Amino acid sequence: MINLVPSKQVSEYLDDIGYIFTDFQRATLIWNVAECSRAEKLSALEDLSLTTEDPLLKQQIKERLRYELMMLADFKENADGEFVYVVEDKDGIHIGYFEKASMAMRFASDRKESCSILKYLLVKDNKLPPLSEYKDLYHKFINSETEEQDVGKYLDLAVAGVEIDEKGNVESLWCDNKMDYAIPELSTERFENQFINIPFPETFTRGIPVKLVTTGEYGIIAQGSEMWDEFMEKFGDGKELDYIHMSLTVVFITEDGMWSHEHINPIYLEVEMPKTKDNPELACALEALSDYWSGSGSEEIVLKYARQYADSKKKPRTVDLATTVQDIII
Repeated sequence: MINLVPSKQVSEYLDDIGYIFTDFQRATLIWNVAECSRAEKLSALEDLSLTTEDPLLKQQIKERLRYELMMLADFKENADGEFVYVVEDKDGIHIGYFEKASMAMRFASDRKESCSILKYLLVKDNKLPPLSEYKDLYHKFINSETEEQDVGKYLDLAVAGVEIDEKGNVESLWCDNKMDYAIPELSTERFENQFINIPFPETFTRGIPVKLVTTGEYGIIAQGSEMWDEFMEKFGDGKELDYIHMSLTVVFITEDGMWSHEHINPIYLEVEMPKTKDNPELACALEALSDYWSGSGSEEIVLKYARQYADSKKKPRTVDLATTVQDIII
């Protein structure tokens, strides 16, 4: 069963205030949930379509399920040998070429790590022989930059692709074909991308240390509930917004001592500080920035512990170029 609100703190808060999601909102959360395979999402949506009394949602889920099936079928289609399936590792390096999607997906699954499979159209204007005669293209592993460039000259455009997780599950799928059953992915009228103004604890304020529950990373809220109230006053009912706008700004320290900002949905955040004994440099850096933004710390202390954190990672200290806290927020 998919956990619609991974943060225990936010989930308990919603229970306390008696907040109940509509079926349409549930569908939105299912489609956008992190740490969940595509198959699990589609199965949960199909189950929801069987129980909901919302006719619009029933229709939209039906369209989504059909679209996903047709995209996967299109991805696997290579009867005329016009395409080659390229497996890429998480860094985008080509690690294998295959004639059939099934072969590429089996290879990717066996690696037991996240990777991508891109379906490339083969170049046709350089007298490339038929795929059946060009066997050295398939199953070829890249051992040098030169080899990858040699094979690359036979690749035209990527027309479709899938993301495979470490368990071999398809996480996402895309297709560039202009299909008559295509879904307007950015439409806020559909459940996939609709904005939800999910209530969250007012304690999620600037300077509060938080843990991202999907990764276990710790950060500091840079713009929290106080900013959110102003944001919602500006946009009112949220009809001009989409799902991605439901986020707070959180900064995470990088190995070179800088603080990188990300926009995180509060349903993935919990107020928490790591134990000092487990990671003293991280804990000190977090505490210093938390205190500074809460009004009880100093700029000098923030910079000091950011530099110590970079030293602990044995990385070049980009933070050394900074003279203010603003200089290290990226």
